[in-house]
Amino acid sequence: MTLCYLALKEKLLQLFRKLNLVRLLWMQAVPLSARKAGSGSSEGVASLLQLPHFNDAVIAKIEKKVRTLQNLQDMILQEHAELLSDVAGLSATEVQDVEKVLELMPRATIEVTCETEGEEGIQEGDIVTVQAWVTLRRANGLIAAVPHAPYYPFSKGENFWFLLADANSNDVWFSESINFMDEAAAITTASTITEAKMEASGANMEEIAAAVKDAVAKVKSGCRLVLGKIQAHRQELTI
Repeated sequence: MTLCYLALKEKLLQLFRKLNLVRLLWMQAVPLSARKAGSGSSEGVASLLQLPHFNDAVIAKIEKKVRTLQNLQDMILQEHAELLSDVAGLSATEVQDVEKVLELMPRATIEVTCETEGEEGIQEGDIVTVQAWVTLRRANGLIAAVPHAPYYPFSKGENFWFLLADANSNDVWFSESINFMDEAAAITTASTITEAKMEASGANMEEIAAAVKDAVAKVKSGCRLVLGKIQAHRQELTI
């Protein structure tokens, strides 16, 4: 029983670590061929093609120093400004556009817990409650942001999704939209979920109030709470 629980929990956590938040930060379409992995990179050049004024020619000029978006983000401001202007040949205005998008690019971290109500272990077929805190960070310090799209006729918000799926079978076990624009709604959601969970655990009013207060503080700092239920899959599931 214990081994079954540990194996299932570990496989769930392995899958959680592979979760990716889909983001729409810029309006340029990325060709399917560009999404294929290249040498030394698991994401090909797709991440760089999200940036304004970037194309295959620009990427070819900077590929000795930068192969992924992460490489560019890890540089200090002066370093990638010089790279974009001196090596890539972008104009001052174009470099400024790239800088704005880099400042808006979100980095997400996910804290996940999974448990079954009234049970110490997880067995195949059990209904598992999945709770995740998704935290968003940007270089400019903003939580909610509108993508830099100077040629778009109106402001377009970001779309984020929390997905729990089997990459081999393409089966989606659970999906939930995440909104970082509406803080008030996020506070209501986090407060309601936290209060219900604490009440179910038998906590007293003081403990419930403290937990809700902590949840509200996390939302205000850039976190969003996601809650869902899935059915535990077979122990031998390949992830």
